Amino acid sequence: MARGWELVLSLLTLAASLLASQSACLANTTVPRIALVIGNANYEYVGGVPRARNDALDFGSFLQSKLGFDDVRIVLDAHKNDMDAELANLVSRSSIWQASRQTKPIVVVYFSGHGFTEGGKQFLAAVDAGLGGHDPAVNSYAVETVIETLMRDAIIVQLVDACRNELQWKDSELPVANVDFLRGSETASISSSKSLSDAVGVPQPELSMYAERAEYLTGYANRNGQSVDQSVRPTDRNSPYTAALLKNFGRPGRPIFNDFLGVRNDDDLHHIGNIPVEEDGMIGVIYITLTPTILKEADDLWASISTSSDRDTVLDYLIRYRNGQNIIDVMKKLKEIAAGRR
Repeated sequence: MARGWELVLSLLTLAASLLASQSACLANTTVPRIALVIGNANYEYVGGVPRARNDALDFGSFLQSKLGFDDVRIVLDAHKNDMDAELANLVSRSSIWQASRQTKPIVVVYFSGHGFTEGGKQFLAAVDAGLGGHDPAVNSYAVETVIETLMRDAIIVQLVDACRNELQWKDSELPVANVDFLRGSETASISSSKSLSDAVGVPQPELSMYAERAEYLTGYANRNGQSVDQSVRPTDRNSPYTAALLKNFGRPGRPIFNDFLGVRNDDDLHHIGNIPVEEDGMIGVIYITLTPTILKEADDLWASISTSSDRDTVLDYLIRYRNGQNIIDVMKKLKEIAAGRR
């Protein structure tokens, strides 16, 4: 009897070893996923955003524990110099992951706190925005700046749980205490980050691996020119947009565009009149969470086109599985075809 149990234990150990080996192999071939999560709740010169702390803690934990991200950093109540340092750190982390896996990581930048538009740009406010009575934009980060900073090292997904109305700032002597982020005038248009890339009809999307263009998807909690209601019920732990993200983001085997469709259809957001929108500068479809079925489909597609010298045939993989496990070989193949090699 003892020998029987020893045999069972031996087989279980062997199975565990094989699974671990397969997991390690998979981890080395899939696109890494990393994140910077910022929750700015306690502002120094304007009213606070109480739920922002919970939002950041919960969403960061969700990425780490539920979705299994490789690298997640959560930052609370970030001053402008903290945001500078964290973005520089994120570039470094992205670069290291890109070098280790030979492909751009998916980088999620999540922000919950005060936001506003000014001069045609969307800003994410640091907790010391308005320091010294100056324009709050001085101590805030533009969404476009985040994209421009990361574009060489990442496929960028930004999630902005913040207001988008126009901040009225005409007089530098105006006491910042008189500025209300939540009651700016509505603005009809805002410059789009699409100026950073050509999502439609990209002549050479393979160049994205070599940093010539930005690949990004930015999700906003509300339409341009609108405030964001931070509450459905007084007892709610999270803002409605973050609550919708926690229910919909990263669904296994579902393209990220469908994740956002799920967010847009959230009943609680409709109840308060928040209408989430996205700006899309992605080349192809990405999956935050790949499944065995998707991995097999991607493998089968690559096996069928790996010897092809037709650019459009190989490009089909990139369009359908931008972060598939064969993407390194796909990018190399596209570069070879572009250079006239077979």
